[in-house]
Amino acid sequence: MNRQRMLRVLAATLGALCSCTGPRPLPAPAPTAPALTESVRPWADWLQRCDLERAQRTMEDHLARLPLEKHSQRQRTLLGLGLLHLMRGRFGEDARMFWQAVRADPAAPLARVAAWQLDESLAVAGLANDELRKEMERLLAEGPPPELRFLLHRTLRSWALRRGDWAAAAAHVRQGGAVLAWRATALNARDPGVALLDVLREPERAFSAAAWRSHPVSEADGLLWHEQEGARGLWLAESFFHVESAARLWLRIEGPGDWVAMVDRALIRHGGGEDCGGTVEAHWISVPPGTHRLRVAVPIENGRALLGVNLLPADGRATPPVFAPGPPGDGESPAADATVEPDALLEPPETADPIECLWAGLLDWSRGDLDGAHEQIFRLRQQLPAFSLAHYLEGVLWFESSELPAGIAAAQARRLWGQALSDCPALDLVRFRLALLDGMEGREETALEAMRRLEAEHPDSFIFPLTMANFFDRLGWNAEADAALERAARRVDFDPDLWNLQFSRAVRSRNETSASALAGAAAARPILGRALNAYFWSRGQRDAARRGMDAAIARFGSQIGPRLEAIDAEMAAGEHPRARELLDRAEKDFGPRPEWVQRRLHLADRLGRPDEARRELERWIELLPWDLQLRLAWRAVTGRDSLFSAGDGPADPRPILKEYLDSDFMPGGDAVLVLDQADLEIASDGSSIERVHLLVHVLTATGVERWGEVRDIPPAAQVERVRSLDADGNAREAEIIPGKDSISIPGLQAGEYVEIAYRIGRPPNGVRAGGFSAGRFYFASEGLPIFRSRYTIRIPRGLALVTRQHNGAPSPTRQREGRFDVVRFERSRTFAIPAEPDASPLDESAPFVEAGLAIDWRDLRDRLDSELSRASRPDWSVAQFAARHDATQAPASERVCRLFRAVGNAVRRGGEADDFGEGAASILLRGEGNRLTALVAVLRAAGFDPMVYLARTVSSPAVEYRFPQEGVFTHGVVAVPVENQRTLWLDPTERNHPCDRLYAYLWDQPALRLRNGPEEATTIRLPPAPRELPGKEIHLQLELAADGTLSGSGRDTLHTSEAAKAREILSGFSMAQRQLVMENGLSAAFPGARLESWSMESIEDPDRPLALQYRLHSAELAERLPDQLVLRGGFFPYRLAAGLAAQAQRHRPLLIEDETRLRTVVEIRLPPGARARAPADMKIQGPLSEFSFTAREESGRLRLEKNLRVRAGRIRPEEFGDFKDFCLQVDRKDVEAIWVSLPNPARAATP
Repeated sequence: MNRQRMLRVLAATLGALCSCTGPRPLPAPAPTAPALTESVRPWADWLQRCDLERAQRTMEDHLARLPLEKHSQRQRTLLGLGLLHLMRGRFGEDARMFWQAVRADPAAPLARVAAWQLDESLAVAGLANDELRKEMERLLAEGPPPELRFLLHRTLRSWALRRGDWAAAAAHVRQGGAVLAWRATALNARDPGVALLDVLREPERAFSAAAWRSHPVSEADGLLWHEQEGARGLWLAESFFHVESAARLWLRIEGPGDWVAMVDRALIRHGGGEDCGGTVEAHWISVPPGTHRLRVAVPIENGRALLGVNLLPADGRATPPVFAPGPPGDGESPAADATVEPDALLEPPETADPIECLWAGLLDWSRGDLDGAHEQIFRLRQQLPAFSLAHYLEGVLWFESSELPAGIAAAQARRLWGQALSDCPALDLVRFRLALLDGMEGREETALEAMRRLEAEHPDSFIFPLTMANFFDRLGWNAEADAALERAARRVDFDPDLWNLQFSRAVRSRNETSASALAGAAAARPILGRALNAYFWSRGQRDAARRGMDAAIARFGSQIGPRLEAIDAEMAAGEHPRARELLDRAEKDFGPRPEWVQRRLHLADRLGRPDEARRELERWIELLPWDLQLRLAWRAVTGRDSLFSAGDGPADPRPILKEYLDSDFMPGGDAVLVLDQADLEIASDGSSIERVHLLVHVLTATGVERWGEVRDIPPAAQVERVRSLDADGNAREAEIIPGKDSISIPGLQAGEYVEIAYRIGRPPNGVRAGGFSAGRFYFASEGLPIFRSRYTIRIPRGLALVTRQHNGAPSPTRQREGRFDVVRFERSRTFAIPAEPDASPLDESAPFVEAGLAIDWRDLRDRLDSELSRASRPDWSVAQFAARHDATQAPASERVCRLFRAVGNAVRRGGEADDFGEGAASILLRGEGNRLTALVAVLRAAGFDPMVYLARTVSSPAVEYRFPQEGVFTHGVVAVPVENQRTLWLDPTERNHPCDRLYAYLWDQPALRLRNGPEEATTIRLPPAPRELPGKEIHLQLELAADGTLSGSGRDTLHTSEAAKAREILSGFSMAQRQLVMENGLSAAFPGARLESWSMESIEDPDRPLALQYRLHSAELAERLPDQLVLRGGFFPYRLAAGLAAQAQRHRPLLIEDETRLRTVVEIRLPPGARARAPADMKIQGPLSEFSFTAREESGRLRLEKNLRVRAGRIRPEEFGDFKDFCLQVDRKDVEAIWVSLPNPARAATP
């Protein structure tokens, strides 16, 4: 398929991505083999015996018996014959059947399916039948429904392009209703999804504030096209149309992802509703007489926005609307009374007729709704499990899915196609697709063998030898490729793909005779293409090349590629006036663009005009203020750096070194950061350039090891200096080794200095226009003292920079320097923050500064919400997953928990909760990724409306940040309203997390709420601690013998977050490994004990406590004395001081990330007649902690109970002494000896 045709067939160009909620899930029906209905009987030979020859005859006989007035039945039979020919690889015959199906009932919805298939089939068949073209034109003159008119004009445009008739192609684009008169504006430097949501909230305000510019027309494809390298944001476009009288119109808009359209005040949203389908929206528009406004808003992603917009009269004989790119004249306002209603497709069949599922699926597919198509084809396959067509079609749907990684999609397609071929070996189209898949996966020779057989069976088809030629060419088998191309060329009048391969091979092999003949044939048609233009240009045939380039500019006016091709060619040839003329036209059409300014700069250089070159460089920097290469060029032109007035490059280190050496600052340690300087320049669009300058005094061998390999420079940075300086000021430059992730400083010794200077440019990355948030700048470091910290921010006057200091950071000084406001922070002689185990995050102790403008936490919330909405879109595969695991008759709470558990089982390896870059369908099929995304998608597919939060855990920095920061809200939780006004809370972080339970590290924590409206608060508080606190219980029932032997049983029950982690580990262990875990745990608590038996309960049921049961025997635990036994060492001792309070004192808060709640009950049956002297009861409290101990002897049994609770939170340094004392008291009580006095006989028996 040639490039122009691919541009026209937007669905083929862009895939069938639709960012909207998928179909509601239906329980997967069990495979059945129903009695054949009336509509199925003509298909019986295909369905039951796969006898395709007989099936064709049966269908033809059935068609011949049908009366002419049975339009619908005849149309369905003709469509079936077309599909049968298609599956047999009889390209051409299938197209004739599809055309007859169109003619059978042009007003019926299935005529659209036939026309859609016809367009694709003719391209593969290579037909150029003038009689068929005339028949299409006659049908168009009859005024068929608008969608059929559109499809037929699209097919006729394709034929016109194959003939090189560009005027006819443009005519069919216009007659197909393409809107070609637009004015537009690009809102760059913002998040596309959030920008679209802002338009939805206030559409009139968004469009009325736009700065409109007339947009060039692409008359050859009719597409509304915007491209700009690296751009991200939103593209707004509007057109005006006039009708003389009240009219009913048909609007068709085609494009991937989300977009918004407005007709007058009527809003059309694609991608946000529950039932939107595919890449195509079709609507009926009723308008009164007058001029009306059509507006669209399209996200700019990966530098591109693309949409196809067509508007046709409902009545094919009515006068079409007249378009204009601008509003009516003075004194006249556009009308605002349009009404809009969707153009509904066929309703999904309510009957059990499987063939109706086929038609409904193909109709959904024709509008790019792959989810709807997949649902119907799946139903078809379930009702007719031996129907090879259903297997094939479902395989194609998997293969074309844009939601899945290519490897997974291909594997699913191969499985289904293999099944289709196994059931019906005569399906040559399936063989063809499998061969193409083999070729894509590097198995060209396997593919070639299949292609040889296909060509032998279809000697008149050009597509098989053409495909073989591609494989031969890839393998470098030149003779075979040439022979295959020759066979293909004999079988088709002209095919662009065939010509491209022929011409490419002729040029590469320097076969001038062949290349010249092919170029002449293409120019005569004419065919447009860069390769052809380059060929003519390189051979001095510049007029021919210019004709091709001018034609491309005229036909594809909204694309910048043809413009750049022509400009670069003229500049390379020294045709400077022509290049300037082309640049002037391009800038007039598109406005200032970096691409134009760059070439104007080069042109000025070549013409020897330094002042003009300097002005163009200045313009270029204004367009891309963050581009470091442009800053280097500015330095080369002007001799100075435009970043700061401090001079060219980083500052001279000698003055700060002298000041440091003359000072009495001697903090010790392995190194001293003599200078930590960052200079930040922020542009009005939110882009920035930052220069970092570090100077480190290395004091010890450990410091040499740390700083001798520099790893702190970001990958995209421009390195200005990396070197060492000795005491005499001599410098040694660093060694930069390609491919190494660090920079080596050779010969570095203690006492020397390391200097690092680099710059990094950052393009706009704000959520909304002009939004910017700088990284935190710290004035203290963990383990590294700092002699001088400097932070300077330069911003254009008029921008409201906001700064916030934390933890005693210095106050700023502000001054004005020319057109800029400059804010400076500085601090000297800062000692290192000590590194301590289990310390709270550094941001709670270190002084630091935040800086930003036009951004807050709502922006981050909106961006994450937009990303999550897209990633959690429940496509067909997600809906089927939900259907398999849902219990639709159960209460909502039970359904939610079942789905929660199913997602946990399916996604075995989780990802970052705030990373929504991968779709739910891919995550579920891979079994790996963000479990939060998958859970939200499955719940949405099941009809729930989950609320999603990103929470701050106890271990997150407890800092009130002014601007959004990474690493703060990172823990995903979901809340689902269910029956009885309850809300279930789901935490998908761990696979084995119980349903409706949040653990202590989330209790009462702040959370960013994603799925809510703009009127609601950005953050909320998660639920507080429950009344019944979860914990861990240990219950030991032991028997102490007179000889000191201790035996009995134990049961450990975990209700805490430890259970989820333990399940994750234990579920993957073998029985031997599990036993080893039990033995190691037992020996740690009871040295020398023997594990006699063990079991584990509820490993696979996270909603029940995890229980470990065991029997033990120990002959060494009790110390034997002449008349008594002594039990030392405690029972499962805590050892709190060693774990939490090993230091004598702390300088930073101690972080306790999760709550510990442990109840231990020990019941010991004493030897007959023995008496125990147990430790005294105890009850104490400490910071965030409490402990109790009781001991009772009764009826020959000793019962010990101890309860420990340590709450999650922070223990301040001034509280640490009390906490350490608490831990020591608990540890002493924990191991306090238990004396057991034995009766006289027992004493006599004791050695």
